[in-house]
Amino acid sequence: MLKQILSLTALFTGVIVAKAQTPEPLVAKVAYTFIHIIDKQKPDTLHKEELVLRIGKNSTYYGSYPFSAVIEPREATPPPPSGGVTRVYTGRPMAVVSDWGITTWYLAQNPTEKKLTRYESVGLAGYEVEEKFPVINWNVTATTKTIGGYTCQQATATYAGRNYTAWFTSDLPFSVGPWKLNGLPGVILEAYDDKQEVFFLFKQIALAQPNELTCNESSKPMVKVKSEAVAKAKTAFDDNPSGIVQAQSGVSGDVAVRFRDSRGQFHSGDAVAKLLEEKKKREKLVAKNTLELK
Repeated sequence: MLKQILSLTALFTGVIVAKAQTPEPLVAKVAYTFIHIIDKQKPDTLHKEELVLRIGKNSTYYGSYPFSAVIEPREATPPPPSGGVTRVYTGRPMAVVSDWGITTWYLAQNPTEKKLTRYESVGLAGYEVEEKFPVINWNVTATTKTIGGYTCQQATATYAGRNYTAWFTSDLPFSVGPWKLNGLPGVILEAYDDKQEVFFLFKQIALAQPNELTCNESSKPMVKVKSEAVAKAKTAFDDNPSGIVQAQSGVSGDVAVRFRDSRGQFHSGDAVAKLLEEKKKREKLVAKNTLELK
């Protein structure tokens, strides 16, 4: 345990601390059903999840926000009454391990600045990774269909080793889409690859409500690192979630571990070790058919 914690500490020595993406007024939000079939011969390797694209005038935020969430500017916390006593209540931290496939990151994209940033949580820590902005050469066709009440036009392209068909609507003139898909003259409402292994299927869309923002306004510092560093941190956390959270929080004694499965149910006790082993086995299969093949 000590070796893992020391190696994790050394990994992030000298990193830059940054602030998470600045929110902006929301224009619209689109919910997608994301499906990734790792192995068609093994039904238990099918991952299905709802993810939401929150669209602003200059940027987007894509991840597992609830579609119904209304994110508003935070009000300043008032100071305590003069002469009063300030009490701080804190609970004991818990190590929550998510099953394979569950999205624990958010993608912030700024097409104007050609910037793509991934924010990811590992235990109690938050990390910021600058990724290469995707440049996708689309072939737009004359084929159209209606999705969610919007007239959409077909486009095809190869990206990250997969051949995608996308459907976009110029009624929403933002060059964005789910995940890293972008570059069309309208919001992508649906996309899938020709192997029928990856799907971004339209579920619902809504225009912004008053004061709604693209993301939470947070002052939590994010550790700016390379993608490889986050991968190592995730491996260390899965190997020893209790020890890593204990080190992150500075608490003494063991930290309780909970395992969140793909249905959103939490498990504890003896079941956690078995579920962690099953997760590692499935991740070996995922490595053979990842979302990005190149």
